[in-house]
Amino acid sequence: MKYFPVNQEIEMEINSIKKEIRLLMNGICAEQMQQYGVNYGQNFGVSWIKLRDLARRHERNYDIAERLWYMDIRETKLLATLLVPPEKFTPAQADEWKEGICTMELAEIISMTLLCKLPYAGTLSIQWINSGEPWVRLSAMHTAARAAARLSDDECLTLIHAITPDDYGEAKYNHGIRAMLEYILLTHKHLLPQIQQALATAETSGNGYAQTVHRHMKDLIDML
Repeated sequence: MKYFPVNQEIEMEINSIKKEIRLLMNGICAEQMQQYGVNYGQNFGVSWIKLRDLARRHERNYDIAERLWYMDIRETKLLATLLVPPEKFTPAQADEWKEGICTMELAEIISMTLLCKLPYAGTLSIQWINSGEPWVRLSAMHTAARAAARLSDDECLTLIHAITPDDYGEAKYNHGIRAMLEYILLTHKHLLPQIQQALATAETSGNGYAQTVHRHMKDLIDML
């Protein structure tokens, strides 16, 4: 729980946003998400497309975004990632926000809408991939994938080596690992030997998810 100073103008804007969310509510979708283990304090089942449209009707504002983020509501958290001005989002703020990444959906979306746009995306990815929190680690993988073209060779290698043998076999990391390795390879082709060495770990594993990563990357390498 984080407390904020009273600001009537901001509160009016937030109340307006919450009303818009309620009007877009899809109870069936919310129930289905809960059945699949997508758990938030509150979930109105609003589609991502409609949330993006809603965000376009509001100006970017960190104070509003921060308050939305700290509400335990799926839609306000997702909107917060769209309303933050990336140029005003500091490493300290990112470190605070990571505690609120509570689902796979949120891990992927915050990477796409905010984290990959940060000038320190590489440093953040390295710090977060070494976190003990699964969804924070997944955010790091997707952030690295989307920011791969801006990463240095050293950053790429550090990220590749941070993937443990157990990670390759984890269902929750499967898409994140594939995305990160794929985009690092596409933007840093000279790192192919190091990527192949890392993939040897997945190849020797009997785990189905690890084999999926290996097959995907092998097909990509064969096309290059």
